[in-house]
Amino acid sequence: MAVSMIRTALGISHNKTALSTWTIQGGMQVCAQATLILTIAHDPGSATGAVWNGQALTNQVSNRRAGFIEGSIWTLLSNPTSGAGTITVSWAGQAVTAKAAVMTQITGVTAVSGTKTGNGDSTVISTGSTGTISNTHYIAAGMGIEGVSASRSTGVWQLDANQQGQWRATSGGGGTTNIVIDEGYAVSQPGGVARSARFSSIIANDWVGMGWSSC
Repeated sequence: MAVSMIRTALGISHNKTALSTWTIQGGMQVCAQATLILTIAHDPGSATGAVWNGQALTNQVSNRRAGFIEGSIWTLLSNPTSGAGTITVSWAGQAVTAKAAVMTQITGVTAVSGTKTGNGDSTVISTGSTGTISNTHYIAAGMGIEGVSASRSTGVWQLDANQQGQWRATSGGGGTTNIVIDEGYAVSQPGGVARSARFSSIIANDWVGMGWSSC
């Protein structure tokens, strides 16, 4: 019997202090057999590790707009034991200033079936299209935008990941120094087709898009 896919938003966070290790959130509860998803965008500097409750997350997809913004999606597939713990992300040998993250859990998925990325400087963000996904699946995308204020701008999620998820932005120091992370998703999508995500009508700025699907 197939397990139902149920998505739960776990939290949002942002920080604008230069750090090499960022404690994103403490006491975050993740259910047994649920998959934990961390989606993050930040100033240039590749994240090298993420940990929740002592367990290392896997970097499923990452992307950069060189000199402007980077982003990544990290997962802990099928967390073995229900628990509450602190989630952190690290950058080896460097400190990163502007950063924003969203955390989600999804039940009923056990494997990543595909990833896709895009980047640019425009009013439309697109991940591009995956290959055909065979099984019923969950799809999610994270769009990081550099140079916008703490308000979410005017973005609209479209195509397959057409549900608005969580979002967070840094603030202070002028719009060009800030980062937004925005999450789109769709649950229990039928197999047999390719998938893609698009985030349109934003204020034109440098951006990265990361998309992934899981079965």
